[in-house]
Amino acid sequence: PCLLGHCWPGVPYALHTMPLNYFEGLACATVEAALRDLDPNQKEQLEKLRAIFDAAWSSTEQFPREVKPDIFTLLRCLRADKWKPEAAWKRLRTTLQWRADLNVDKLLEDPPASVEGHDA
Repeated sequence: PCLLGHCWPGVPYALHTMPLNYFEGLACATVEAALRDLDPNQKEQLEKLRAIFDAAWSSTEQFPREVKPDIFTLLRCLRADKWKPEAAWKRLRTTLQWRADLNVDKLLEDPPASVEGHDA
């Protein structure tokens, strides 16, 4: 059975259940497939964003360690910001800070009383 509640014809079951970073339930292709589709400039911009991110991640404790973004998240930010690594880092940093400020990644472990009993 598909964990997403539906299945896509022709897509292997393993891809249905592969979580996209910490957003449970989203599915995607493999890292290799995602990278293979990038042109040389896009690959260069991805490497720049990875360098920016890795430097910031290792030099600060402001972001929760359990939510380190994966390659798909970095690519989403780059695509959203037209392959500009500095803008993509700002987007990602803002998102990580928002998640930390609102304690988003702990909601499933300890849901507020107002939502208890509303799970599907």
